[in-house]
Amino acid sequence: IIVTIAIVVQLLMVCARHHFKRVLRRFTIPAIVIILFVLYQPMSQIIFDLFTCYPDRIPDRTTGIYVLKSDYTVPCFEFTAIMVNLAMILVYVVGIPAVGFWMVHRNKYRLSDHTCRVKYG
Repeated sequence: IIVTIAIVVQLLMVCARHHFKRVLRRFTIPAIVIILFVLYQPMSQIIFDLFTCYPDRIPDRTTGIYVLKSDYTVPCFEFTAIMVNLAMILVYVVGIPAVGFWMVHRNKYRLSDHTCRVKYG
């Protein structure tokens, strides 16, 4: 959803006049920061819930295999399932705070500036 919104906004910026682009850019970045802040915790919880494993409970059979809560057909300790979950953790759970820290560090001398505070929240 966020990527789609960003693409639409960027297309509008390309098609719009110079003044409208500046105003739109001024409001787009704070909106994206707020959306990411609001969605961060629930999305992180969903990503970590993907690691939840349950014993395979097929009637009349005890296999001793653990399966993922999100997909009962995938064994819990399968390599692809682990790699996909780790990639999601790196991109979303670690990546968003890392980008936020990088943006603050990049603008550390302008943080007291009013336009910087309005732009990044």
